[in-house]
Amino acid sequence: LNKTKLATTIAILIGTTSNSYSFRKLLRRTRHRIQSTGRTAYTFSVGKLSTAPNKLTNFAEIDAYVIIACGESIAKFWKMEREEMLVPVLTPLELDVA
Repeated sequence: LNKTKLATTIAILIGTTSNSYSFRKLLRRTRHRIQSTGRTAYTFSVGKLSTAPNKLTNFAEIDAYVIIACGESIAKFWKMEREEMLVPVLTPLELDVA
């Protein structure tokens, strides 16, 4: 969380299976939360979160990621990939704390 406090550019990762109204509402809230603190927010749509680390290394200007996806996708991601990411990956709740 400490790295995220210093982040100026944060990307929101959206799992493509996350297309319900509640996910769109969470996306708007998360984007507003990032921008209200003077940070830049980008949104990326990711098909499978398990392939995200390889794809996201191409975006060196991103200081942190916030992940919005279904619970099952996040659980798999946390087990397999979170430690391999070079930049912090947070949930929207963790972003609120940071």
